[in-house]
This record gives sequence, C-alpha cells and structure tokens, in this order.
Amino acid sequence: MSSIKISVIIPCYNVEKYIRRGLDSVLAQTFQEWEAILVDDESTDGTGTICEEYASKDARFYVIHRKNGGESCARNTGYDAAKGELVYSMDPDDWAEPELLARCYDLYSQYHCDIVQFEKYWVYGEKRHPDKSTRPGVWSHEQIIREYTGPLIGLGQDALDGWYRGEDLWSFKKNYGVWAFMFKRTFLERYKLRFVPGINMFTDVFFLVECTYRAEMMVSTSDVLYNYDIRQDGAVGNRSSNPLKLYTDKCNSLAQRARLRSIVKEFDLHDYYLGSQVLSLLQLCSVLSCQWKNLSMVNSYADSPYVRESVGKVSIKGAPLKFKLPVMLIKHQGHVLLFAFCWMMRKCGLNNMLKI
Repeated sequence: MSSIKISVIIPCYNVEKYIRRGLDSVLAQTFQEWEAILVDDESTDGTGTICEEYASKDARFYVIHRKNGGESCARNTGYDAAKGELVYSMDPDDWAEPELLARCYDLYSQYHCDIVQFEKYWVYGEKRHPDKSTRPGVWSHEQIIREYTGPLIGLGQDALDGWYRGEDLWSFKKNYGVWAFMFKRTFLERYKLRFVPGINMFTDVFFLVECTYRAEMMVSTSDVLYNYDIRQDGAVGNRSSNPLKLYTDKCNSLAQRARLRSIVKEFDLHDYYLGSQVLSLLQLCSVLSCQWKNLSMVNSYADSPYVRESVGKVSIKGAPLKFKLPVMLIKHQGHVLLFAFCWMMRKCGLNNMLKI
C-alpha cells in the first residue's frame, strides 16, 4: 500500500441496506492514498459481512469487529487505529462526493491547518438540497471560537430574540456533524480529542466544540462534498417515544455543556446555550407528562443549578404567548404547575401544547 495520507473512519451498526453506497463512494474517490477503517459495532444483520467483503476486494479497507459500545466508542476505536496525516469520519448510511478527499487534502497541504471544513447536501429521498451556509475562509484561533465554538453548542438569547421576531429558530444554530470536518491526526493526539462514550444526544456537537476551541487554524470551503441522507428510520430515532431516554440524554447534555463551559475561557459559553436548556425543560414538561410518576425527573432537571441559571437569565421580552407564559411559570419555580397542566391536557387528548 502507498503511504496513507487520509484515514476514513466509518462506524457501522446494522446498516446493511445502506452501507454499500457509502463504501462505493470511498472507492470512487479521485484521491487514492487513503485507508478506510470500518468499525463493526457488533452488528446483528449483514453489516459485518459486507465490511469483510470490501476488505477482501481492496486492501485499503480494514475491518475492526468490536463489542457493541455505541457510535462514540466505535469512532474512538477508529481514531485510535488511524495512520493517516488526516482523519475523517463519515456515517455509513451517507456518501461522499468523488473529490471530497482530494479537495480537503489540497487545502490542508496549502495551509497546514488543524481542521478543514466543507459543506454538504441534505438528501430527502431523490432530492438533494445543498447547504451553503458556510462562510469560506482561513480562520485563526480567535476567529474559530467566535465563528464556530460558541454557535455550535446550542441556542442563545440572540436565537430566541430572532424567533420572537418571526425568524426560524433553528437557523441560528450551526448545524454540522463531524462528517463535515477533517482533522490533522497529530492535532487530535496532542489534545487527546475523542468522543465522550455513553452520550447519545449531540455527540458530534460536544466533540466539535472542543476541537474548534483547541484549533490554531481552520480552513472552510463552501464546496459541497458530502451527502447527508435524512431518513425516517435514521439512527437518532424519535426520543420523544422514550421519555426515560430523553431525560437521560438531556441530563448528559447538561453535564457536557458544564464541562465545556469550564474549558472555554475567552467568553461565557452559557450565553450560547441558555435558550437550549430552557427549551429542554419545556420539552421535558410536555413529553414526560405522559405519566404522573415522571414528575420526579422534571423536578430533578429543573432543580439543576445550570438549568436554574438559564431560566433566570433568559429574556422573554417580545416572546409569543405560547413561549412567554410557560417560561414565566418556570421562572417562578412553577414547573410542577406546568407539568400538571400538560398532564391534564393529555387526559383531554391534547398532547402537543408546548410544541415549539
């Protein structure tokens, strides 16, 4: 095998219906000096067999079969095994444009940066919509943390204020997955940057926040190089159908945001996610009201000092009534009343009262 310049990490779990498309897109790359590390996370379908099939056809594919530990652990396994100058992680049910690796390596070679970032297509069935929200440029450390680190982590007061004015709430959030970034491997090793095991919500976000904060230089391009397939049966699933999982994921997010807030020194990271935590409390009041016994989980989340801080700081000036009234309640420790209201509405067949 020729020298490995890019390691492509692909965590694989029960994706036999989609994985060939992604692996074929790696084979179709115009750039040839790559390895693809396929981490089979103890799949129960034919995924592992397909991975071995590709490894038998092309020695640049390398398969690791591991005990199931989730996507974060699978990605970390791949990162630990990587030998390339650059490391790239893609999802097994998506696919890359043929020039992805070549374009990123060219930018890295030109600027010797820690991170290369690019754009993607949102794929809805047979339709593709390019996301052109990226501002191309060469970013210094200070510029990276202002442009990416803060906006990645959540929704701040500016996002809420925009929503109050009738703008799309989610347009204020940087919407990136790890598959839109390529990293210098020695940069990841220097700061021991890995995914946090056991986290099921915003796994990419927490990893990217720390990566962008540590980077000295990052190059971004508006070239659309990746296809993100939005499927109804995607890995994320509908957390609202599992209240306990939703609660656990929200609590894990609290802990990770607190950890990252303690790392970032240039500004208060809380200003960038206070809206997210208020919205999460409202969501929990609504979703967990399916059973009265879930009130204890709402109480636990609402009593967190990090959530109380967010509720205390959030401004509702100009907010629509559907947001202002419930937030006024929780500002005065009225989350129990809000939960009871949602519970009674469910009894009457109205279960989406707090849908934002």
